[in-house]
Amino acid sequence: MSTRLVERLEREIAQCEDPFERECLKARHAAVIARLGQLDHAKFILGGLKTQARRHGKPTLKAWVHFVDGTIHYFESLGSPEAMSGFQAAWDTARACGDAQLQALAGAWLAAARLFRGRDASVFEVLALSLPLAAADNHEALARAWLVLANLADFAGQVEDAMRCYDLVRRHAAAEGDSTTVSLMMYNRANSLISHHVRRELFGTATSSAVERVLGEIESTANLDAGLGNTALGSLAQVVRAEALTVVGRWSEAVALIDRYLDQHVKETGPQGAARFLAHRAWCHARLAQREQALADAQAVVASLVHVSDADDLAVANQRLAHVHASLGQAELGLRHADAAAAALQALATEQAALSGLLLQFRNSLREAGLPWPQD
Repeated sequence: MSTRLVERLEREIAQCEDPFERECLKARHAAVIARLGQLDHAKFILGGLKTQARRHGKPTLKAWVHFVDGTIHYFESLGSPEAMSGFQAAWDTARACGDAQLQALAGAWLAAARLFRGRDASVFEVLALSLPLAAADNHEALARAWLVLANLADFAGQVEDAMRCYDLVRRHAAAEGDSTTVSLMMYNRANSLISHHVRRELFGTATSSAVERVLGEIESTANLDAGLGNTALGSLAQVVRAEALTVVGRWSEAVALIDRYLDQHVKETGPQGAARFLAHRAWCHARLAQREQALADAQAVVASLVHVSDADDLAVANQRLAHVHASLGQAELGLRHADAAAAALQALATEQAALSGLLLQFRNSLREAGLPWPQD
């Protein structure tokens, strides 16, 4: 099965009589199917596009080749430097040839790639240049740009603003018939809510009924992806689900999911993705009275922390280990990790304050450009 967007692009390719325009449509189609996880098919199309780009010699098609290449690398590994360079080359080439809509699209994805490497001013810089370029019907560019902004608001702790941005992503993706982006938005939204509840559980109190509702959303989105044949970043929903199951005390189910999907998740997101979920699995093993497995996972977390720079992940992993060691009668180790968690939580608060300042500046710049923040 496929999305309405894929089906429309295939019809347009079949009906297009202009050879150059047909190649540009093929490039757009290749990027979309890469987002569905059909990477081998996308690579096959890209090979032909490269040949046609050399034959036509037109910079717009070269920009599309760079964009498709960046998209494929992005969905092979989110932190890939090749994804960043592909989107940057697409942005530069589209700008040079005056294709504002392709520049807006490449810029939105470049912002997404930069976001994965760090939540800093460079992400806002490219968004500030991309959003004003996007026409009202450039739904692909607008959906991706607002998804990045939703993630930024989420990281800043501005949950209500994040939810408004996610709603805007949904509207643009639905207008385009882009079910893949709707699915990704739903996972991102669920991850935002689950992360919030995880911190409440670890550092305060969590509401199990609220987490159960988010679990229902994850299940619904997984069913949507199964119907679409979407295999891109296939571990994402499952590790988010495992985290939610940990919060509500469904430990055996959480362990089974982490066992099955952790290696795939690390492959898709990099080594920094391991520590948080290994710590959850250690806690589940501890609660299931599986002491040796819990201690083995705790040691694996400590070995993985060297790869982690995200303050939220550091806070969660260390606080989870603090609870694991305390439950196993290792009070000193528990206190050590609790101290590390407190330091990471303070660092997170500092990062959120700085990011909130950048968001405020960006919102003001949007207003000046006549592009208000959702529900401003």
